Amino acid sequence: MLFGLLVALLLSASSYGQVETIPNAPVLKNITPVELQAMRDTVEVVIYDCKEAFIFEEMHVPGARLIVYDQFTPEELPKDHNTALAFYCYSPDCPAGELAAGSAMGMGYTHVMNMEQGITGWQDAGLKTEP
Repeated sequence: MLFGLLVALLLSASSYGQVETIPNAPVLKNITPVELQAMRDTVEVVIYDCKEAFIFEEMHVPGARLIVYDQFTPEELPKDHNTALAFYCYSPDCPAGELAAGSAMGMGYTHVMNMEQGITGWQDAGLKTEP
């Protein structure tokens, strides 16, 4: 009986802290700059730049909208929760795009992407920036 109790405790302890997956929950998709550019050519995607405003003014993905990654509200996003949304920051070292994308998913958006290479990856891929 003591052995059975020990096994039960070990089994319950081994599952402690594990993340349970939720069926049909949206999953954040990381995309490359080239994939985002190709997507822009084929479907409607709203692109959000999560960098500082002064860097946004110097360079951003054409058509991107500046958004404060940790302060935006659902009113700043499209009303249709199935709209494709892409977020990015300055470089792979900047987590703001991924954090903003996670917030959008938490607001119920289902087609959310993170261009994890950021604007530096966009430029490295030879893609044009604005302004």
